[in-house]
Amino acid sequence: MPRPIVITGGGTGGHIMPMVAIADALRERGVSPDEIIFVGSRRGQESVLLRDRDERLVLLPGRGLRRSIHPTAVAQNALSLMRLLVAFGRAVISTLVLRPRAVVSVGGYAAFPMVAASLALRQSRRTLYLVELDAATGLVHRIASRRARITLWGIDPGQHSGPSEVVGVPLRDSIVSLTIDDESRRHAKIARGIDPQSLCITVMTGSLGARRVNRAIADVAHLWRERSDIVISHVSGRRDFAEMTRVTSDLDTSLYHLYEFVNDMPSLWAATDIAVCRAGAATVAELSALGVPSVLIPLPHAPSDHQTKNAQSLASRGGAIVLRDDECTSVRLTEVLEPLVSSSTLRDDMGRRALAAGRRDAAQRIADIVDREWPPTHVHVVGAGGTGMSGVVRYFSDLGSRVSGSDQHDSATLTSLHSLGHFVVGSNTRDAARATLVTWSPAVPREFDPDLVAASGELMNRSHLLATVARHHSTVAVTGTHGKTSASSMLVHIARAAHWSPSWLVGAEIRGAGPNGRHDGDRLILELDESYGTFEHVAPQGLAVLNIEADHLDHYGTLASLIESFRGVIQRTHGPVVVWMDDVPERSYEGTAALTVGTSDRATYVVSDIVRGSGEMSFRIRGPLLSLDLTVPVVGHHNVANAATVAVLAHLLGAAPDAIAAGLASFVGSPRRYERRGRLGTAEIIDDFAHLPGEIAATLRTAREGGSTSLLAVFQPHRFSRTTRLLEEFGRSFGDATDVVVTDIYGAGEVNDDGSSGQLVAEAISLHRGTPVTYCRTLDDVERHVREVASRYDTIIFLGAGDISRTVDALGENRVD
Repeated sequence: MPRPIVITGGGTGGHIMPMVAIADALRERGVSPDEIIFVGSRRGQESVLLRDRDERLVLLPGRGLRRSIHPTAVAQNALSLMRLLVAFGRAVISTLVLRPRAVVSVGGYAAFPMVAASLALRQSRRTLYLVELDAATGLVHRIASRRARITLWGIDPGQHSGPSEVVGVPLRDSIVSLTIDDESRRHAKIARGIDPQSLCITVMTGSLGARRVNRAIADVAHLWRERSDIVISHVSGRRDFAEMTRVTSDLDTSLYHLYEFVNDMPSLWAATDIAVCRAGAATVAELSALGVPSVLIPLPHAPSDHQTKNAQSLASRGGAIVLRDDECTSVRLTEVLEPLVSSSTLRDDMGRRALAAGRRDAAQRIADIVDREWPPTHVHVVGAGGTGMSGVVRYFSDLGSRVSGSDQHDSATLTSLHSLGHFVVGSNTRDAARATLVTWSPAVPREFDPDLVAASGELMNRSHLLATVARHHSTVAVTGTHGKTSASSMLVHIARAAHWSPSWLVGAEIRGAGPNGRHDGDRLILELDESYGTFEHVAPQGLAVLNIEADHLDHYGTLASLIESFRGVIQRTHGPVVVWMDDVPERSYEGTAALTVGTSDRATYVVSDIVRGSGEMSFRIRGPLLSLDLTVPVVGHHNVANAATVAVLAHLLGAAPDAIAAGLASFVGSPRRYERRGRLGTAEIIDDFAHLPGEIAATLRTAREGGSTSLLAVFQPHRFSRTTRLLEEFGRSFGDATDVVVTDIYGAGEVNDDGSSGQLVAEAISLHRGTPVTYCRTLDDVERHVREVASRYDTIIFLGAGDISRTVDALGENRVD
């Protein structure tokens, strides 16, 4: 029988319903109910709410501790501790016998025995998953978080350490399946006996009630007793129901509905225009998922003040208004509600913002994370010789997985992987069929690749793989349409100087640090690519956005869609976001928590005093609690942007100023990023990855600023779709070149449906320059031409993301200085 998954927690419905949602999601993935075990407390509601389930239910002794020094409370706590010790012993025995492959804790005192057993038996790093429903860690999870495999947050706490991800609160199916619009709200009101033209304010104060809130809303109901346009549905809870019945007996029952408890809350939410509630995790999650504007009144003195943090998390997104419990008088509550009652525009805006913060797939995401072997025992990489995928190979090799792979083209990179595993040119179906996880480069056609057809393990494309890897780390990402590799490498150097022991996945070797992929510590530095929508699945804990330029429009369609996708990753980031505002459209980050860096005085962190030296750039950063003079040993204003952006991000993540300065000073450039490759006669040869119009213009400007007076640019266009869409932009990008040579397009696996060619690019450049541009169809033609004309120039720059470097290698006289 497979090793089971234990789901532990309980005590209250707020913990039990997420347990049920997780179990249902696991069963949807094919996990048998015999493989799922609920572990809770005899004193909790789980003995009633879970007894009719198919899964096995184990109830242990124990109860929560009372926060009081009254003698009775002290005596009860002593007895509770004894019961918890007994429960802990039974949990240890159960863990040894069952050998669960995962222990999923949703918190509460009922979770303590199984969590403690995982820690005591030293299994927590492999098997313990903490589902923290609130925006503040409960006691049990606070003790275990540093030794758990991962913490899965229900509500974003803002700052968190260790492996973690914000997944949302697992919701019951009746909420997940509910969609509210004007028509469904109208029908829900009619079903509940509410005039569909009236505004429904739903007040829910918890199963026991909240006396201050209940009294305040009763007074508001009396103040509005003559308003036929408002109906108040008041769920008072058991404790205050009798009192509320008495004090509201004179109200019109068609305008004021009082309930002790409502079994069918989804139907009441469906009729609700405005909610007034406590701020428990489940309540906040349901309001967000349904897009209900709300006034949240956090429970005072809640442990770790978690309800206030829950409420503030939604309020910071504009989806709720927070009112302190001690401010909740009828006068103040009326003042808060009146603008919402009078303005449908305000309600609609708050509802949209709440909905944007909501997550309906939390249970499925948790099940996906829990029910996956990690690290995979055998990873097979198709397209392993590529710059991105070879880093994946090295990362998993460091992690301890067996690695194998294939590539259709031989290369020095593929050869370098032979010491790690079995890698072949062509297909490698034998290893692919044996691997537990098979991943592939975006350039690989999935439907026709023999390795992917032969695979029997889990298939995961590169974007989903990166998202999965990121979940197992505290991930700091660098994104933008260009400059990512250099900036990510700079950040790795800073992280090493700060003694973070970083892991990383970047697009090239990091000189002075290591290869393009490594697994070491918990913090992962990730070069986050936008191509093929890769970054749409990743939710990092820190983010640097370097620039946004029209690219990959074959996937995104329009620049506006691309910008919106960048905005999406900014909003999904659960920690600091830093953008280089000079090159990032404001609409991609306006209204978010992103901080700006740039040369404008409007930036949060202002970059000034930029000076180009001999092979280096110096500059100053000024911002909140930071004033720093920095030098980076590479040239070009684009490298100032890269360095400044990651320096601020590192500062916000806790790196000391000395570490930032030392890390940047140790950066010696990235391969093919303005890489000096020697000389050909009197001409200095530069090899550069630039392949977008903005990148090309920046690279050529860097050469001119460095003193070049005769500059030959040799350009290999990359991808047919990009070339066709950006012909005009390419035409304008070569103004700093003395002369230009263009070769044919490097397809990168694309089909040339439009009949594009390098000749079209040459003509576009010639049109804008007003001077002839040389077109050499093949790289052999390029080599011959460059040899003939090299003596005319002091600098020759080879540009492109394809195989243009073969020409640099073939020129023969080149030697790396």
